[in-house]
Amino acid sequence: MTVVPEGISGQVLDRPHDHDGNWTNERLGNELALMQLGDVVPLEYKIDCNQFQREINRFHKDWVDYLPRPDRSNNRKALSVTTLPKWSHQDAPSLAEATKILGRKVLEEEFSAPTLVYDHCKSLHYSLSPWMPLARTFLIQANIGGYFVPHRDYPIMNRRYFRLVAFLNN
Repeated sequence: MTVVPEGISGQVLDRPHDHDGNWTNERLGNELALMQLGDVVPLEYKIDCNQFQREINRFHKDWVDYLPRPDRSNNRKALSVTTLPKWSHQDAPSLAEATKILGRKVLEEEFSAPTLVYDHCKSLHYSLSPWMPLARTFLIQANIGGYFVPHRDYPIMNRRYFRLVAFLNN
């Protein structure tokens, strides 16, 4: 298991991540950039959750810890749908973890290789195929106490990427 080092994935490095009243021009600029990214818009895609459950059961022992944190528990697991070439569905879908493992900055579009999860979970193809080629795509299993906080990955986000989030089975 890779533990994400301090300063990655929202951990405090040299500035707080919560509002502390110290608004710098950089922080204000970041907030304005986030406001320009738009609204949450529901899509009309439908996924057969029963079929998905049958398909994903093949991988029930393959889920890996997603962004484990040394400072608190987070009961969530992940499976990569697309990943880096030569990586598997069990390799970390996190940019922070991939950056640490590879020792270099990793880009979203590098995670474009379909995994066994993509190949086997045909129920997801209808929803994913319009977005081909996919960048970093993964499933998160949030167990009791697990969570996935709504967020933006980049404070100053270039507009080459956007995120689609779908909730399956509750």
